[in-house]
Amino acid sequence: MTGMMLIENNEFLFILDLERIIMQLESMASGRPAFVQENAPLPPMMGPRKAGYPTILLVDDSSLILNSVARSLNQEGYGIVLARNGIEGLQRLEESALGGYVIDAVITDLEMPQMDGLSMLKKIKQHPEYKKIPVYLHTSLSDTGSRETAKQLGANEFFIKNDIGAILRYLKSQLLSVRALA
Repeated sequence: MTGMMLIENNEFLFILDLERIIMQLESMASGRPAFVQENAPLPPMMGPRKAGYPTILLVDDSSLILNSVARSLNQEGYGIVLARNGIEGLQRLEESALGGYVIDAVITDLEMPQMDGLSMLKKIKQHPEYKKIPVYLHTSLSDTGSRETAKQLGANEFFIKNDIGAILRYLKSQLLSVRALA
């Protein structure tokens, strides 16, 4: 269990650490010990990008989600830059400006340590060089309050976590069609 929240009728909602549960189940099935190296350095960019495909900054504190979404997007042809929280995400944007590559879009989780997705979104939209970059929120929180706040701060779209098909369809319709017209 990761934590709990008090909800209506003074009931508790328990929050499970699904990443650890899945890793333990996979470990039991394979017979290998489960091991998560949370602070292992991330590669600056993941895999090659197909010509004409955008590069996406993917920000999530869950290694399982980060790797799963990154792998799916990269298999489709997108270039992927990885970060574990909003601070690292902003650093990756700065590195891209200095490193000679362009980040075309950001997909970020909402709840992360050090700097959450809404704070990062706000900083991106206030920055003169980054404010036109589309920012998509990818989160397990589906409440309308989070969606409204995100829209007010300039979020372009809101995805429920692990609906990779919805992300791919949206990116294809938005980012790839824009590139084809350019």
